[in-house]
Amino acid sequence: MPDADTAAARAPVAALARASAERREAFFELRWTGREALTRGDAECLLGAAPRQGEAGGIHAGWRWDGQRLRACNDRYGFYPLFYARDGERLLLSPSLVRLLELGAPAELDEDALSVFLITGFFLGEDTPFRAIRALPPAARFTWERGELSVAGEYVIRPPLDVSWADAVEGYTRLFRQAIRRSLAHAPAIALPLSGGKDSRHILLELLRAGRAPELTVTFEQLPWQEPNLDVPIARELAAAAGVPHVVLPQPRDALRTELRKNLLTHLCSDEHAHYLVLADYLRGRKLVVYDGMAGDVLSESKVRGLERTRLFQEGRVEELARLELGPAEHLRRFLRPELQGAFNRERAHARLASEMARHVEAPNPFGSYRFWNRTRREIALSPFAILADCDVVVPYLDPDLFDFLAALPAPLLAERRLHTAVMQQAFPGFAKIPFDYERRTIAPARYPRPTRPDRLRERARSLAWLGRAVLYGTRAPAERIVDHRYARLRAARVLTRARDPMHPWLPRMLVYLAQLQTLAADPAAARSY
Repeated sequence: MPDADTAAARAPVAALARASAERREAFFELRWTGREALTRGDAECLLGAAPRQGEAGGIHAGWRWDGQRLRACNDRYGFYPLFYARDGERLLLSPSLVRLLELGAPAELDEDALSVFLITGFFLGEDTPFRAIRALPPAARFTWERGELSVAGEYVIRPPLDVSWADAVEGYTRLFRQAIRRSLAHAPAIALPLSGGKDSRHILLELLRAGRAPELTVTFEQLPWQEPNLDVPIARELAAAAGVPHVVLPQPRDALRTELRKNLLTHLCSDEHAHYLVLADYLRGRKLVVYDGMAGDVLSESKVRGLERTRLFQEGRVEELARLELGPAEHLRRFLRPELQGAFNRERAHARLASEMARHVEAPNPFGSYRFWNRTRREIALSPFAILADCDVVVPYLDPDLFDFLAALPAPLLAERRLHTAVMQQAFPGFAKIPFDYERRTIAPARYPRPTRPDRLRERARSLAWLGRAVLYGTRAPAERIVDHRYARLRAARVLTRARDPMHPWLPRMLVYLAQLQTLAADPAAARSY
């Protein structure tokens, strides 16, 4: 554990633990009078898994008040959510953004941060929807003493490795096996969410190789607005071939309530992860360590975005890169009330994004670095470390040795997006015939039968029912609304008459998100009732 919490590290973890519901609501408040500090709340709190000898990951955050000095810390990646707000001589800390608002943190919206979120679906750096509330940076050095607050952190950006393709495959294989072996010392019983992708499959196969089959593998069905995939049939075939138990979890019928729950659990910092709630509910109370494949793709394969963008990064042409990443964003201009288009717009998003991209120009794989430290850290990490906060979660791809190796691979070596596939095919040739979901367009329909017409009609009905409820909820008339309700209703009507519409996945989620955000800003307690 970093030196900011050395005293806490010496104490047994159990002595700092509290019931999961209490941990989610933990807080510390400090007021400086100029002569003394007045405090209330939890003087000491540890969240997540403090690093233990031989453990992969160790994703954690926490704070400690010793009567004179307040220190907060987190892991080297900053993946465990912890927020702070300073309002004059008052300082607040909590793993819950909603809790900070309930304690009176200023609720003024951050227009630059929200402009990015409305286009990309995630926040950059330490941004949140609220100007006064910030996320702790990675590898945080956070200290308050006698009225002075110091906050610093850093991204882990390694110099590039000069390695051949064979060396990259060998290094990835060896270090991932090492990460799995390290993690097993603290995993008496294992649950593995299993998809049709590469990351969870690689974990499963290395667990089997280590002689530690998971007690349970789990796949969840899709929500009505998600793009169709083959996760369930592929995961079922993979689990059968591996000889491990497999459970498929259906999604609840009430999609609106699911989305509202998700927004609160992810601190209104993500437009994804609603489908994870069934997993959190299913695992609650089970003494299982959850293995999560987060970051495997972005570190080794899928987010290079071509050598042309890498060249622009290396030349420091972040203004052009930001324009490419944001696209035209016409949907945003039409979606907002005309008088607010100066506050929330593509231009503000562009300026904020360009400044963040500039922090990654020296990385060996700059686009992957930008995505890891922003989308992965600030959005994807919320599935295991916010929605699954009640569980003990291990993230093997964040093992420090493995991360440092993958993060140092140069972009040209990753450009063909074959590295992870090559590693798995070489290490586990017996499983190479089971396809991945991303290959679904080339898989013969006879292998994984497509949904029948009645199934498709049922899913279409569910999707439209979700859209209707989202529009009704999202176009209520709060005093300070952001959305042009007339346009939202007209676009929703258009979706109802077309089989597919590019606005369908985005429109209902953003309607619900913005209505809930404005309710939360006005009355935090009301936003918890759904």
